[in-house]
Amino acid sequence: MCTNKVNEANYHVWNPAISGFTWLRNRLRHLPAQQAKFDEFILSQMEHVIETVGFDAGNETPTTSLTRQEVLHFACTLGHEKCVKESRDRFISLKNGNWVDARIRRNVYVTGIREGDQSDFEFLLARMRQSNFANDQLEMLRALGAARSPELITRYLQLTLTKAVRSHDKANSFNYALLGNQGNAYHVLQFVKDNIDAMRVAYIEDAPPTPVHTCMVNLASYLDNAGLDEYEAWLRSTQSGSLQYQRTLSAITSARNNIIWGNNNVEAILEAARGGAVHLVLSTVLLVTTVMITMFI
Repeated sequence: MCTNKVNEANYHVWNPAISGFTWLRNRLRHLPAQQAKFDEFILSQMEHVIETVGFDAGNETPTTSLTRQEVLHFACTLGHEKCVKESRDRFISLKNGNWVDARIRRNVYVTGIREGDQSDFEFLLARMRQSNFANDQLEMLRALGAARSPELITRYLQLTLTKAVRSHDKANSFNYALLGNQGNAYHVLQFVKDNIDAMRVAYIEDAPPTPVHTCMVNLASYLDNAGLDEYEAWLRSTQSGSLQYQRTLSAITSARNNIIWGNNNVEAILEAARGGAVHLVLSTVLLVTTVMITMFI
């Protein structure tokens, strides 16, 4: 992998870079070995910004706080060892009654649950139910969706069907189960198949943001080919008259195209990383934009 490092900690560099890297990673999701190599490159480029923002919030600008939140959350998602350990340790400290600054709670909550067990899930669920702060509740929901256990993910998704999750937070909360842990997509699919009627009621199917459409479309982008085949078969056999039918079929087609794109471009992506592409962070957004334009002309 590239040995050159990006000595940059500016939010306006890393925010679009993380978006661009995420776009590329999503198209390598079905290729875990290659995605792991790409993640290794990304993490090598993040060392400077992680060291610069650190793990402790202080007297700083809102932009610095936002940079730390996005960088640490992304680094922990990719498995950065120090980030995971620091975040997990602080989650344990939180369980022991110590305060954790709100500006670092996202990576602490999410990593605490992703790397934790049922007792951690129960702790954060109880904390979420007792909280009166909407933003903190949403961060805890984001974290609960990162649980690895199929049973806990099912419990979490069932929670979204209740009044414990506000109506306008339900679609986001559903999507957190997909974002928080790459292995959750199949379990989310089973939940949708078993609970689609309840989702339509609880999520308010005909609300202007079309939350059920959003959830069903997003699910497709996290499934592999086998999952997409199962999703499409269920959709065609049971949902052909639903409001979500056509949009979800289109999403399944798009997801298959993304898998094909990943297969066709993975070696070029890894070669760019291996070849000393020190400016890749700065050019990722341009690359993504160019690719998207190419796809639609």
